[in-house]
Amino acid sequence: MDIVLALVAAFLFALGLVLQERAASQGPADDVGAGFLVRLVGEPVWLLGFAAQGLGFAAQATALAIGRMVIVQPLLVATIVFSLPIARVVTKRQIRGIEWIGALVVTGGLAALLVVSKTDEGADDASLGVWLTVGGACLGI
Repeated sequence: MDIVLALVAAFLFALGLVLQERAASQGPADDVGAGFLVRLVGEPVWLLGFAAQGLGFAAQATALAIGRMVIVQPLLVATIVFSLPIARVVTKRQIRGIEWIGALVVTGGLAALLVVSKTDEGADDASLGVWLTVGGACLGI
């Protein structure tokens, strides 16, 4: 169930992003500043996108409450994959072949992650030494 909820969250994030992008792109290109944000808040399409994002966060939180973060969080990358067909339908945007290939690569990577990862093994908490080692490596990178 955690996997399903994570994918639902990714879909809702993608839907929200596409709707908000559509609303933002309908104004003049040089429209920036506070007036731009005020205009967006009055746009029903933008508000619908905002609501979809909120539902996505709720689905993600529920997935994290019942599942493991090591599975739920990587699945949110599916937002990229879901945004392509949603953008095709909502904005009539033509999707190039290279974009579909990229979506297939991401989907394959996510599938491989689910198949080969051993999320049942390991400890639920790491020692301070492990946290410092990983944190130092991340800072180094």
